[in-house]
Amino acid sequence: MDEIKIEHSLSELIISSNDGELSDGQCSITMDNGCSYDGNFLNGLFHGKGTFVWVDGTVYEGDFECGQMEGKGSYRWADGSTYQGGIKQGKRHGFGIFHNSLGQTYDGEWINGLKEGNGKQSYDSKGIKVYEGQWKNGNRHGYGIMKYNQVDDKYEGYWQNDYKHGRGVMIWHSNESNEIYTGDWYNDLQHGLGEHIWYNNNNNIFSKQLSNHRNSTKTITINTKKQMNNIYRGQFIQGQRHGYGVFYYSDGSQYHGYFNHNIKQGLGLHLLSNNQIIVGNYIN
Repeated sequence: MDEIKIEHSLSELIISSNDGELSDGQCSITMDNGCSYDGNFLNGLFHGKGTFVWVDGTVYEGDFECGQMEGKGSYRWADGSTYQGGIKQGKRHGFGIFHNSLGQTYDGEWINGLKEGNGKQSYDSKGIKVYEGQWKNGNRHGYGIMKYNQVDDKYEGYWQNDYKHGRGVMIWHSNESNEIYTGDWYNDLQHGLGEHIWYNNNNNIFSKQLSNHRNSTKTITINTKKQMNNIYRGQFIQGQRHGYGVFYYSDGSQYHGYFNHNIKQGLGLHLLSNNQIIVGNYIN
């Protein structure tokens, strides 16, 4: 449904029958291919208000200019999908609202038939899974917030070509424990420097901050409690702890050292909760 196939100049189609004059004013016509038009003409071209119907049941109703769909209008497809908003050369352009047959809705800006600029996409009829933010070439791109489900799993940060990419915060919820990651992303995976926290549901409040695309600071508040969570701060590669990092355990002990695909490897320092220090070389 992202592209609407139209003729380059609808007025050049062969007309098999008509009711009225084609030069100026109102007229109803039928083309040899079965398409029909009912609306205004100017100098033999579709111009002004009109309705065009394709043989597959697709209907456009709105503005025409010099033989092209141009201005404001609406589309209705045979499967029940609809669009209402700006039109340029037959394509969605400017601000518009699109509903498809699956109950999904996009409300926002378009360029040349694709989502571009700022917009809100609901991925289900109840509006539970929602993205609101920036788009480019039909993809989530730039700064945006994605809510995934009813328990409010959420990502807030930067996107590139429909992937989490750049700086962002992701929160996961479950019945017993939760997780939050703040840091770098690459193609939907934790990649670069970041902090990952595992925390309980019944903890005290603390806040995480993330700078948004307007260079202001967004504060995200979650629940946690001192020494009741595990924390990792350090390097990630392709979603795993990899490189140098510090792991803070819920019992108060700490590990400072290197990781290889989530496993301690190489030189490391283990600071126990009783202040005892163990230095060693970890081998898989």
